[in-house]
Amino acid sequence: MPLKILLADDHQLFRQGLASLISSSPLDVHIAQEECGASAWAFIRSHQPDIAVLDISMGDVSGIDVARLVHRHQLPTKIVFLTMHNERKVFQRAWEIGCSGYLLKDEAFDQLLDAIENVKKGREYISTELKETLSADISGLAMTDVLTDREKEIINHIAKGHTNKIIANQLFISVKTVDRHRTNLMKKLGFHNTAQIVKYAIDEKLDV
Repeated sequence: MPLKILLADDHQLFRQGLASLISSSPLDVHIAQEECGASAWAFIRSHQPDIAVLDISMGDVSGIDVARLVHRHQLPTKIVFLTMHNERKVFQRAWEIGCSGYLLKDEAFDQLLDAIENVKKGREYISTELKETLSADISGLAMTDVLTDREKEIINHIAKGHTNKIIANQLFISVKTVDRHRTNLMKKLGFHNTAQIVKYAIDEKLDV
């Protein structure tokens, strides 16, 4: 079954160039295109593509707005931001929403296919240039830069020795959701076991 990809950007020539790049790759894909945030959200809601590659600045409805709607409605579409914004605060906002990739436009034609391959396999992808700008890779960023508020809560509970079931009951979410947050935060921080989480919580002076 082909990978369903949405490209949403208000610059038609740039968008079409990306579509040509993806189409000429070995990937088995079906590509759709939209030119603004509102139409991108309408397409995602109706068709639920596997991956949505979104510009952040797209008129009245931004890529950030679209990503928030995707996660609010718990749709399976994974979000990759493709943007000119390399500011730390913009990246933080995007990452806190739960995007799977963040790529700068001047690297798009070199890295977009790699980003799509990584996200397709359930991994996260961050632009090489952005990593250098932030002076760290994803596993080395400060927790406040990388983790969502929910993931910070999960870390605090894990450090207290709470099981996934206990955490789920206290946060009024499912055990499956706790497990997903736990997997994501360990991946983001480069951890492999609970002991590392506990040590991290202590080092960061979390409320444990």
